[in-house]
Amino acid sequence: MKTSLPGAIAAVCWFIALGAWQGVYGQNTEFVDENGIRYQVTRTVVPRPIPVTKTEDRQITTYRQQVTTENVPHQQVYRVPVTQYQVVPRLHGRWNPFIEPYWTYEYQPVTVWQEQVATVQIPVTRSTWTPDTQTVPQQVTKWETHNQEIVTKTPLGPSPAGGGGNMALAARPLSGSTPSATVAPAPTGAGATAVAAAQQYGGQALQGDPPKSGWQPLPGAGVPSTATTNGGSRY
Repeated sequence: MKTSLPGAIAAVCWFIALGAWQGVYGQNTEFVDENGIRYQVTRTVVPRPIPVTKTEDRQITTYRQQVTTENVPHQQVYRVPVTQYQVVPRLHGRWNPFIEPYWTYEYQPVTVWQEQVATVQIPVTRSTWTPDTQTVPQQVTKWETHNQEIVTKTPLGPSPAGGGGNMALAARPLSGSTPSATVAPAPTGAGATAVAAAQQYGGQALQGDPPKSGWQPLPGAGVPSTATTNGGSRY
């Protein structure tokens, strides 16, 4: 059977990655005996993303509008009236043949418009945006990876013989509240022969009151159908 080189390299890389993953997020298996039962306890570490909310100080920059008014000098050209007095000559008697013409001089106002340059202050409104930085607490939610241990407990069956669970169960004393039967030791010698003979005929004669405690027959022995007492046979 031939295996290609790329396939072998891929298999080796896969096994290496699997071993590394098991080393970090692997499984740990152990066997525990409790109350006479063996359990397989598997502990698996799994990464889980958990949201964590923290309060952090952050700087927030806001811009505020600021209006300012400034007076800007400006040169303005305007026309103004200027009145001046000038000497105006005047001829009299030009068309009168009876007199000799003559000149007179009079002052008359003369108005002219002149251009003048003046510096005036013009108000100019400007809007500027001023940055305002404030430090405020803000809740930030981040995702952090935490390892979570998952424990799986699987019952396998009774504990092996001699195990700690069986020995503890056998050594545990009976509670006084637990009902139990007192088993008397089986008779030996002549008593055992008489009992065996009585059991063959279906009963045993009692010489007095029934005992408060008695012994149990062996497993597999039949239950007698009749019993003989001091008062006679009772069916």
